Amino acid sequence: MSLASEFVYAALDVNGLKGINDTLGHNAGDELIQGAAVMDAHITKPVNESKLKECMVRLLASR
Repeated sequence: MSLASEFVYAALDVNGLKGINDTLGHNAGDELIQGAAVMDAHITKPVNESKLKECMVRLLASR
């Protein structure tokens, strides 16, 4: 069994997110973040596309 694994950390700075959360609510802000993640998934491709099912996007948020 191999313990080696690939790890990628990506940070996304969404300008104006606080304003959206403050005026439209956190649900709207969450939808914006999810939309940005979907766009990123279409722009970037994993090195090995057969492992795509192992890829995850996690939303780490504090309120």
